[in-house]
Amino acid sequence: MASLLKNYMWFPVLLAIFYTIYWNDTYKNIFKKLFNGDINGAYELYQKNDDMINPDVKLFTKNELTKYQNLDNGLYLSLIGQVFDVTSGDEHYGPDGSYHAFTGKDASMAFVTGNFDTDGLTDDTSELTNSQAKSMNDWIKFYHDKYIFKGKLIGTYYDDNGNPTKKLDEFLKKVEKAHEEITADDNEKKMFPPCNIEWKPEEGTQVWCTKMSGGIQRDWLGIPMQYFDNPSNLQNRCACVNIDSNEYKLNKAKFRKYDECLEDSSICFLKT
Repeated sequence: MASLLKNYMWFPVLLAIFYTIYWNDTYKNIFKKLFNGDINGAYELYQKNDDMINPDVKLFTKNELTKYQNLDNGLYLSLIGQVFDVTSGDEHYGPDGSYHAFTGKDASMAFVTGNFDTDGLTDDTSELTNSQAKSMNDWIKFYHDKYIFKGKLIGTYYDDNGNPTKKLDEFLKKVEKAHEEITADDNEKKMFPPCNIEWKPEEGTQVWCTKMSGGIQRDWLGIPMQYFDNPSNLQNRCACVNIDSNEYKLNKAKFRKYDECLEDSSICFLKT
């Protein structure tokens, strides 16, 4: 009996841990996002609340961070207020490295612009597009994977207590919007897959549709048409369209037929 009880002594401990975690709203939301397959959303929520998850995280002042620009003290850089030890990459971040300008500061904007001048080495990312913010967030993930996370930089993205600022919220909202735009773009391409396109000197441009064109497998062929995401904009792409589908009927104003294409043909040659 004693042996049996001993085997189950861990159960109330695990139950207490699970109860504590589940009833913490942040952990609960992270688990929900993971359960729903939203890995990016879970990661961003983790980033935003890593001070709670890791209470021993160090807070750096801008002046303190400037000390970490050499191999004696170490090579540190900050990206969207997150500080990383990149000393192991000294060939890139050391005094003779191409990215030494990033060390000892938060120069987030330069990751996007490539501008290493004094004005370009700034943490002001307010002008970033949603797509650029996502690219920046991908860089943060890269640094978490490859280098050592050391703490947070007090200033633009974290306050004196290490709490996220309004600027960080604005940045993360752009990242979230970028993911939504990607999802919307993927859905659009599933409804209206890109055409196959080929150009030959003697024949010009050929566009055609198959059941796998655009890399999207489906049970219909479609006909090539010009697709205008924004009807007021002249930019368009060739899309394979199922003219009997509700999706086409609801978005008919966004399509124009190619003059060179026969009414129901899945292939045509365009004038160049």
